[in-house]
Amino acid sequence: MVKETSIYNDLKKIVNSSTDLKDKLNAITKYIYKEYNLSSYFCKILASRWSFIAGDNDIYLSVKRFKISNEIGLIIEDNNTDDEVYNTIVESVKTLLN
Repeated sequence: MVKETSIYNDLKKIVNSSTDLKDKLNAITKYIYKEYNLSSYFCKILASRWSFIAGDNDIYLSVKRFKISNEIGLIIEDNNTDDEVYNTIVESVKTLLN
């Protein structure tokens, strides 16, 4: 719970410090990489197609896809990190961006 609150608070500072959505998304992906060594990027969801909008689009390993909202998805590198870490990141991002 403490780590979850910490992630949420860190991401809240990032989101509140930027005005442009793309800047916010880039800052979030930099945070995820810095804290968890996980490359990630955000996509615009267009029906079944996910189109890159921000982050590190040079991920060559397997990935996990998470739907943040009806319009935005998050793709994170899958490097055998505990599922709880992914879930905590995703839930924090969902709360802040919705």
